[in-house]
Amino acid sequence: MSRRLAEQVAGQRGAYLPIVMATIEAETNFRNVIGEYDAATAVFGIGFGQVHLRWHFDTLKTVARELAIPLPSQINPGRDNIANEPFRRLILGNDLLSMHLAVAVIDRKWRAAGGDWDRFTELYVGRFISARDRERRRVIWHRWKGITPAIPVVPAPVAPPARMMPGIELTIALGVIALIVLAIGVKGFSAVRDAFA
Repeated sequence: MSRRLAEQVAGQRGAYLPIVMATIEAETNFRNVIGEYDAATAVFGIGFGQVHLRWHFDTLKTVARELAIPLPSQINPGRDNIANEPFRRLILGNDLLSMHLAVAVIDRKWRAAGGDWDRFTELYVGRFISARDRERRRVIWHRWKGITPAIPVVPAPVAPPARMMPGIELTIALGVIALIVLAIGVKGFSAVRDAFA
C-alpha cells in the first residue's frame, strides 16, 4: 500500500519516480516510522522520508496547507523530532501527510542536485554518510532506475583445447534431453526417450 501511495504522490507532485522510490525504500522501506541512523551523533528522522522538522518546517506548512490539514500550534520547529510530540503524532498518524512531506523534500533536493545521484545523496542524507550506507543506497537506486550495478571484471578463463574432453558429448546430450523433457512435460518423456533410442 505504501509503495502505491508513494507512486501516487510522486505523480501528483510531478516528482521523479525512481529517486522517490529509491529514497523512501532506503530510508524506511516504505514505512511511516521514526528511524535510526548508523552515526552515533545523528538525530532521528521521522516519517516515510525521515524528515527533520528543524530543516523542513516551511515544507511541512506548505504541504499541510495543500492537503487542508491544520497544524497543531504546539509544533516547535526548533526541537528535534523525538522531543516534538505534536509533530510526531501528526506525521506518524497521517500517512498521506507523511508521504507528501517526504516526496516534497526529496523532489526539492533532487532538483537542487541537478539530477545527480551522488550530489542528491549528500544533500539528502548529509556529507557524513558512511561508505556502507552510501553503497547500500546506490544499489537500491540502481534497482529503481533500472541499472545493473557494475560487476567487477574477472579475467576470462584460458580457452579449452580445440578437442572436447571425453564424455562431454554425453553430458551435453543429457542436458539437451533434460531441457526437452522440461519443455514438453513429464507425459511426453516416453516420446522423447523413444526418439533418442
